[in-house]
Amino acid sequence: MAQSACILLLPMEIITGLTLLEGNSTVKEHRLLMVEQLQSKISCISMICISLKHIPKITLMAPDCRPCPPAVVVAAVLALLRLCRGLSPPSLNGCVALLRNVTGSGKVQKCALEALSALSSSSEVSVMLVEVVTLLIEYLNHPDSDPTMLQKSYQALVQWIGVCSNLSSITNQLKEDLTQVVRKRACDMRWEVRDSTVEFLGHLAGLPACRTEVGGACNAAEYLLGGCCVTTPLLVEALHDPESYVRASAVCALAQTMTHSWQEGVVPTKEQAEIVTQLLEMLSQDTEGFARRAVLQYFITWFSSHPSCNSCPLLMQSVRSVLLQGSADLDWEVKVHTLDLAELLMDQAFLGQHGYTKGLESHPAQPHPYAATAKQAYTLTQRSDLLCALDGLVKQGLLSVLLSGLFDCDRPVGLKACRLLIRLKHVLLLKTQDESDAVKTDPGLYCELLSQGWAQEIRNVLGTEERSNETDPHTVTVNVCNLVTSLDLEDRLDVLTRSSDHFYNSPRSLLQDILTASAAHAQQDSQLKEEVIVDCY
Repeated sequence: MAQSACILLLPMEIITGLTLLEGNSTVKEHRLLMVEQLQSKISCISMICISLKHIPKITLMAPDCRPCPPAVVVAAVLALLRLCRGLSPPSLNGCVALLRNVTGSGKVQKCALEALSALSSSSEVSVMLVEVVTLLIEYLNHPDSDPTMLQKSYQALVQWIGVCSNLSSITNQLKEDLTQVVRKRACDMRWEVRDSTVEFLGHLAGLPACRTEVGGACNAAEYLLGGCCVTTPLLVEALHDPESYVRASAVCALAQTMTHSWQEGVVPTKEQAEIVTQLLEMLSQDTEGFARRAVLQYFITWFSSHPSCNSCPLLMQSVRSVLLQGSADLDWEVKVHTLDLAELLMDQAFLGQHGYTKGLESHPAQPHPYAATAKQAYTLTQRSDLLCALDGLVKQGLLSVLLSGLFDCDRPVGLKACRLLIRLKHVLLLKTQDESDAVKTDPGLYCELLSQGWAQEIRNVLGTEERSNETDPHTVTVNVCNLVTSLDLEDRLDVLTRSSDHFYNSPRSLLQDILTASAAHAQQDSQLKEEVIVDCY
């Protein structure tokens, strides 16, 4: 194994001129053959990339087996990256004639950046942090760096900063250089570069606290980029980017930036309130699903991170708007994320209530018919808590979201909504008949639902039991508990969990497909020879 490690490092030693295998006699006989093979550009690039792929594993070998210390391997990778980009002159010990094979090679540089990222987890390499950061900033600032190169440079930088928790060795000049290059790349003409830059800001904000030169601890983004005064304005600006991928990445990065303050329960600032307003506008107006999905994830992260959601009025006010807008979205993934947020609301309201199980997929396992069960008495306080919790959810628009999802044409949406309604149903089915009657007849458990596409389904279920709204003919008033318990949710769940072939793989469906294809083919031959586009959604 030690000899194999030496052979893998030999091309790096020949190209860079660094001493990686000092005093190792086992590779002398291979050196001339290796130099000969490196003369060919194709062979040279291939061998260098193979070496780069495996050298991170070499640094993880036992100290008595590895040919050289891990820090020396990192130095060799940095030297190779500089030679490829022309950032430094070749070493006197290196083979200058071979440099033309790797100079400007994008493949070698990408493999080297990937190796550099992997080497961050090796032991004894933290002493190379300053050299690594310096090289990566130079790569980020180089005018000829393509989007993929920049992305891998960002990834390597995050890896090293995340592993080397003590950043006190990074100078103020390096921090200033990094801030300038990030601002520069955030305005790049190529959307891929802007996207990578925004993602970098989010990943940097998500790193654990680092140690500084004064012995304290702070966020890596705050220490390296000056905190929110640099990061947040760049991300807010990216919310209006013409490319939807960048807008979505900006939303995700903002969530990562603010997670720490959410977890501490800090009161949102005026700036954060303005961001929420922009996100709600994006949810209702953005034409691309990527950005709208990211907005839902933002509020899911906020809700999950906040220690007490009820203590944050801005969050709870936003949730209702997010639920109503998200459930009416045309993108099925947005609707599923909306139901994920609804699930968090249910968990917060009902967790601890009898009959409610967090994460319940279908319905609880039924007890053995001969098992002894003890009757559990419910107090008036417990019933009041249940009604208050349910009333709060109804006011947030939860019931409308679940019913809209239940009758949605997209199967994943209907499946998620059905499972959540079953969980709601079980918490409402109290064991004692008197208490069930009390819950069902409680006047506070009536709610008005907009007369949407699924309203007729609700009327069919309830028959004549719903109330007509004299002031607004476009709404229907229903008893929440009666509605939820009347829906045949278990049968609907059974249908939804079957494969789509259960609905569509039939002789009649096959005949329709044949006739449609034949008609399209005949029209193509007789008229315009238009391309027939098949929707495989």
